[in-house]
Amino acid sequence: MEQQHGKIIQNRERINRNSLQDKEQRYTCFATKWPTGPIIINNLISAGKVSLIGSNNKVTSKFSGRILTIIPPVISPSNMPCFHAWVFKIENIK
Repeated sequence: MEQQHGKIIQNRERINRNSLQDKEQRYTCFATKWPTGPIIINNLISAGKVSLIGSNNKVTSKFSGRILTIIPPVISPSNMPCFHAWVFKIENIK
């Protein structure tokens, strides 16, 4: 389900789990179009730090009521890590 200002991901199956096993649960959220608003992921028990792979820009996120809201950083074409797809890493997700 797509919203005007972002995407809602209803099921955890649409979040890809890293192939490497470690103590922390890390997942990735792929965007094939730069998000113009928040990315909302429903149905989580917990979520930790969110970062944009390939970028040093800070990603703001908020977890409340089983919903993770990711606010993509403001990025100009000159400092975009990629032009085709963007990957947000989400740590400690359950």
